[in-house]
Amino acid sequence: MSDLREQRCNVKFCVKLGKTLTETFELSRQAYGGDTFSRTQCYEWFTRLKNGRRSIEDDPRPRRPSTSTDDTHIQKIKDLVRANRSNSQLSVL
Repeated sequence: MSDLREQRCNVKFCVKLGKTLTETFELSRQAYGGDTFSRTQCYEWFTRLKNGRRSIEDDPRPRRPSTSTDDTHIQKIKDLVRANRSNSQLSVL
């Protein structure tokens, strides 16, 4: 897929020119063909930029916390393994 930042920049340009969403999406399809982003993505960026957003960069996203490696889970797994050492299969938590 073509550089999304470039496509977002072009959406921003169309917004500044007063183009409609439909015109913007059609121009994007003409320019990028099959590599254009979806109509939904175009709508989202068009709306953001029309409502005053200036940046075409993605918003920072918080990393998803790891829930499977905390001390509580580790201890549960250890206890489960110790309790089922004689069994060939482990029970599901």
